[in-house]
Amino acid sequence: MEYKLFYNCILLCLIPLFISIIHEHEPLTPLEVQQFDRMSSPVLSPDGKYVIYTIRKWNQTTDKSYTNLQYTEISTKTRGFLTPAVVDQSDSNPIFSSAFPNLYFSKEKEKLDIFHFLPMKKKWI
Repeated sequence: MEYKLFYNCILLCLIPLFISIIHEHEPLTPLEVQQFDRMSSPVLSPDGKYVIYTIRKWNQTTDKSYTNLQYTEISTKTRGFLTPAVVDQSDSNPIFSSAFPNLYFSKEKEKLDIFHFLPMKKKWI
């Protein structure tokens, strides 16, 4: 009987701890999710050394999103920018040409969508 009382007292003391743990892990709000940088359209270079991908960012002040191209060197996990992150401009859909190491991508600026060519150097940015 004393053990039951002891365990019940411990349980009652732990309730605030359990409540605080549950409170810390509340679901994310839509606003919090929008603030994450989101990766999409990964493309592996033909030599298998790099991954090129699109990063989407959202500007809360203007309520607009924009994208730019980034890369990761697989062996060293070095990351870098291929195109700058500019508000009101979106770079996306990277694709390597058959004449590697040339890269093509879509650039949208002021509602105009154009394909761009980016000659890749032996040493990346």
